[in-house]
Amino acid sequence: MLWDTRLERAILNSLLVGGGTAALATLLGLVVALSVVLRVPGYRFLSSGALSLVVVPLYVQATAWSAGFGSQGWFRWNQVTAVLNSNYAVLACIWIQAASCFSIAYLLISIGLRRSLNDPTKLSLLDRSVVATLLVCVLRNAMPWLVATFCFVFVWTSSDMVVTNLFQVPTLTEAFYQQVQFGKLNTFTTLTAVLYSMMVGCVVGGAVFYAGDSRLGREVENLAMDGAFAAYRQSRWMVSGCAWSILIVFCLVPILNLVVKAGWTVTMTNQLIVRFWSIKTFTQSLAGIGSFQNEFAWSIAISIYATGMALIASVGLVYFFSKRWQFAIVFAVLGFGLVLPGPAINLLFHWLSYSATEFIVQLRDDSLLFVVLALQFRCLPVVYVIHWISTRRFLESYREPMALDASTLWMHKLAWMRPLAVACAASFFIAFSNLETYLLILPPGVTTISMRSFELLHYGVQNKEAGLSVCLILGSISSAIVLQWLSPDRRS
Repeated sequence: MLWDTRLERAILNSLLVGGGTAALATLLGLVVALSVVLRVPGYRFLSSGALSLVVVPLYVQATAWSAGFGSQGWFRWNQVTAVLNSNYAVLACIWIQAASCFSIAYLLISIGLRRSLNDPTKLSLLDRSVVATLLVCVLRNAMPWLVATFCFVFVWTSSDMVVTNLFQVPTLTEAFYQQVQFGKLNTFTTLTAVLYSMMVGCVVGGAVFYAGDSRLGREVENLAMDGAFAAYRQSRWMVSGCAWSILIVFCLVPILNLVVKAGWTVTMTNQLIVRFWSIKTFTQSLAGIGSFQNEFAWSIAISIYATGMALIASVGLVYFFSKRWQFAIVFAVLGFGLVLPGPAINLLFHWLSYSATEFIVQLRDDSLLFVVLALQFRCLPVVYVIHWISTRRFLESYREPMALDASTLWMHKLAWMRPLAVACAASFFIAFSNLETYLLILPPGVTTISMRSFELLHYGVQNKEAGLSVCLILGSISSAIVLQWLSPDRRS
């Protein structure tokens, strides 16, 4: 069992999986973001394609790769090999999680690159080559965004237990989860997780305190530099080839895996196994989504409640904690909650319910309160950061115009409400796709889509599960298009 994994091995596996995923996702996002900055052929479609899977849950990515290369996939790359070969299992976790984080890495890096195109960059193009300008000016200015992307992906994947459980990789979170599940809790594992989360929270709070009045929330884009590299065609085709290859492998291949698996048919003809793709089977797989309506209802309800609570809490935190040291403390606490492994959150609510009154126990078993509260560890930090930055940028840009002309107050507030709508949408999809924060505290009779997909993954991907994932990807692509329209930065 993974619950008896030695602590040092669990920490090493966590560093390997988290660091490898963060490095690969950051590198992939950087290559595609640079290709968009260089305005390679088809850069608009390249950007839209990279962002199309930004809200696809991790369990859908795991289903997609298992549908193509799993034990019952059309290519049949058996997952039993992962159990027998720990190196393969770690690489499989890195690959799938990097595919899941690629879109968000591209989004963060592309924002950082656009905000790093300043006037010295334009002057550098007169004396240096494009490559030298990118290295000396653009990437150096965007280094905080690259570091932030690496750290965000590392932290986000450190709490994963979907892929690591599928491939039986004993990371710290996976070992912690099994210890809580089987009642084999190790004190050292708990202390390590809590101390690590506290350390990250203190680092985040200190960084915000010292940089809070300098750049955070006050960066502006130099519109004159938009498309400044379009006239320089050296090496554009090579960068374009790399970017399109990345898009095909990490965005198109998972979708094709699910489409093929949803219509994959295996029959016996003259004692021979015949495998082929059928449009009828594919249609029936898509129609099978109706059997998951209860799971959809629970997931949507939980996501709406969690988003509403996160929005109310965020408004209160931004309004009442506006001083420099106050919002630094808020960032530290939210950073601690974001990094805290999901099993630790489950354990916290277990302790609260066991030591509480009968009324609290009834709330745990007959309501979604504990689940919604647990999701605040993931939803509230994202909503608060977007809300806090948008509020600062709103006040910087519109405080004086509103003082001069109060009649345009509503028009100016639209610029503040749009990022808030993006924050709510991001919170909804985080709650919809999350699992580890509430897996062990779900009330009896409540099963979400993430929970059902997590269970089905361990038995191989069938046609119906592939059809469900195809529908989820189509919904995610449509939602990503809406989010791009709502985003204040719609120039890709």
